Amino acid sequence: MSPIQILFRSIGKSTAFERDAEDQILCSFITSLRYKFTRIIIMQAFVNYVLGFYGRDGIYDMGATRSMVCDIINTYLVGEVWVVPDHPYGTLSFGYDSTDRELIRDLLINDYSLVFPD
Repeated sequence: MSPIQILFRSIGKSTAFERDAEDQILCSFITSLRYKFTRIIIMQAFVNYVLGFYGRDGIYDMGATRSMVCDIINTYLVGEVWVVPDHPYGTLSFGYDSTDRELIRDLLINDYSLVFPD
């Protein structure tokens, strides 16, 4: 049953216990959505940050595209941890910072044969 169905069914419930249980499910669902939307917004900002360095006209223009950066993130980021076999970083917590940006740079060079400018 979807959370929306639960919401509409809870209006007609007769006991406080049934309403409370369904309210908790709905609140949990809303909290989960808020977390996911927040993460999407933060991740979009992070991708823009990376492109500001390695994308076209970036500080170190390597010609990286949004698609490349997102592919790297989708391939190597598991939850909040980078899992990169045979890389000096090994596994590393994702912090939305310069360490992550530089790891993405290295993976762009390795996976897409991009060249860091001199």
